[in-house]
Amino acid sequence: MSTADLAGFEETYRRHVALVQAGDLKSVLADMDPAVLPTVFEGVSTPRDAVTGTEIRAARLEGERAVGECVYTTDGGVIGLRSGWRHDGERWLADALDNFEAGASS
Repeated sequence: MSTADLAGFEETYRRHVALVQAGDLKSVLADMDPAVLPTVFEGVSTPRDAVTGTEIRAARLEGERAVGECVYTTDGGVIGLRSGWRHDGERWLADALDNFEAGASS
């Protein structure tokens, strides 16, 4: 079995989204690849207000990488946030972020 399995990623991603919603920044950052932390947030809109709702739009594998897409609802509006993840042999780590148009639910 590949270390990059969809069920394992989906579990990690759902937990990560719940941590974002809970405002647990320390745990959210612990899911990030430490090598990208200095720059991964540059130019990306992320929830800064309390998150009042989440809608996971995608959790998928793309080869040995994974992608998660979630729409976060905050008092300041909605944010479509896509994250790229790599598996380090033991666990999934987010190493890329970008925004997408939240629009209507798919």
